[in-house]
Amino acid sequence: MKIEVVMIAVGLALTGVLVALEPAKAAASTASSAEPAAQEVVRGQELGGRVQPYVPGSAAGAAGASGATVQRPKSSGPKVGADGTLFLTFEDLASYTYEHPDPRAIKEGAERPQQIPAEILAMKDKTVIVEGHMVPVSVKKGKVTLFVLSRYLEGCCFGQPAMMNEWVDVEMQGEGAEYIPYGTVLCTGTLDVGEQLDEYGYVRSIYRLKCTKVEEGEKK
Repeated sequence: MKIEVVMIAVGLALTGVLVALEPAKAAASTASSAEPAAQEVVRGQELGGRVQPYVPGSAAGAAGASGATVQRPKSSGPKVGADGTLFLTFEDLASYTYEHPDPRAIKEGAERPQQIPAEILAMKDKTVIVEGHMVPVSVKKGKVTLFVLSRYLEGCCFGQPAMMNEWVDVEMQGEGAEYIPYGTVLCTGTLDVGEQLDEYGYVRSIYRLKCTKVEEGEKK
């Protein structure tokens, strides 16, 4: 009889503990659900906050819907040499947000908005020197004849894919250039600016350069 009484008392005590724990669990669950969802990491944030959407409806659109502001790098403008040559960096060329237009709408003849700023368009046909990383596309007789000049050094597992205004299609004039795999290169030539479309309506490039000289960039 005494054993039964003791067991009943222990059972009641445990029931009281469990009942007391329920509000605490409910409060913890409520607090957890009230925590804001982790923000999506946008490509480019880890490199100084340079954020740009890659396709329509990307993180930039979500940021706009939530009231957040997409941060763009501020450029002080290109330096101009005594002969009028523009010294460009990707802080200049990628100082605005570019959204890929819908290729289907382009194929149907829809008018697309002008996203390239007037000051960038004004660089068309100017002699420029642009600094970036060399990504070879075509090599002939040991010389690079076509390459992409990228803002980022491409590499397995850690390479930063460049946005549309973070690379330049470069066509060498003459025999070609020596391949410089690491560091940056300085490319001198005539710059072409504007959306170049393929047969399907996709934007192939914004910047193209007819390059006459490639030099190794300053080591940092």
